Amino acid sequence: GLKNMAAVAKQLGCDGDVETGGVNLTCLRKIPAERFMSGVSLWTEMAAFGSVVDGDILPKPPLQLARDGDFNKVPVVMGVMEREGDGLGAYPPMAPTIPATEGDLECTFQEVFGMEKARTVMDIFPANDLAGIDNRPVFSAIIGDLLMACPNRKIGLEMAKHDNAPWFYVFQRHSTPPCSYMDTNGFDVDPMPSAGHGIDVPYAFGSLEWLATNPKTDGPRTNTSCNLPAVDRALERKVMELWSIFAKTGAMPYPAWPRFRDPEETSLKIGIASPEHLDTEEGHFRGQCDALDSMGLGAESLLALV
Repeated sequence: GLKNMAAVAKQLGCDGDVETGGVNLTCLRKIPAERFMSGVSLWTEMAAFGSVVDGDILPKPPLQLARDGDFNKVPVVMGVMEREGDGLGAYPPMAPTIPATEGDLECTFQEVFGMEKARTVMDIFPANDLAGIDNRPVFSAIIGDLLMACPNRKIGLEMAKHDNAPWFYVFQRHSTPPCSYMDTNGFDVDPMPSAGHGIDVPYAFGSLEWLATNPKTDGPRTNTSCNLPAVDRALERKVMELWSIFAKTGAMPYPAWPRFRDPEETSLKIGIASPEHLDTEEGHFRGQCDALDSMGLGAESLLALV
């Protein structure tokens, strides 16, 4: 982790001495977000930040720990966004990209996955060949499933095999464009067109209205005309209520929200209906994740893809 951060800092002219891990933090804090994004190769550098298996705090990769049952058996809530990739820089893009045609995606997948696997991926995540249609959201969907949705699903299922099934959710709500943001990063990036990575954070911490006031913080500036919809206020209260119940009791409401295990793979659908009714769904990511896994495609495929 520190070596990767030092590499990014050096590219930005903010490298330091050995005692500081090769990073000049004072320098990094002064760099505008725009220069940071243009000064590094986003995916090749930032994608390297992952779990550091040091043999001490993390003796094995997280999925292997789950498979082996080598983890603390405590109540766990885990979940993903409906479209994780939409908050991970693929779409809307954090770095400059151009609209993608169906042919662009097909060519990319053939180059990375080979002809046969590319055809299957295109079947699972169909692109649109109509003129003027931007297929970057299709690319984003694949990134989100490879990097977040499928790995989390797999860890949850492995935990369940050791009598420690988690409660799993799929967050599906994104607010109006001025109010769609990821914690305090929000209004400096293009509004997300869907429930992308990180968009659930303000709901859990009750900070939606606070963020909408353009507060002064140590983080990126905010600049929004957000008039928070009543449905988002209600959903924020419900999410805080559920998480408070879990913190107090170590469980989520049953039978309204069953635990996540094979074969049902039940997850809570968190959206504007949640304040009145806890809707659940079975096997939300099962189809695409099983198909990707059968081809040997996982999170490690990310760097080759981008």
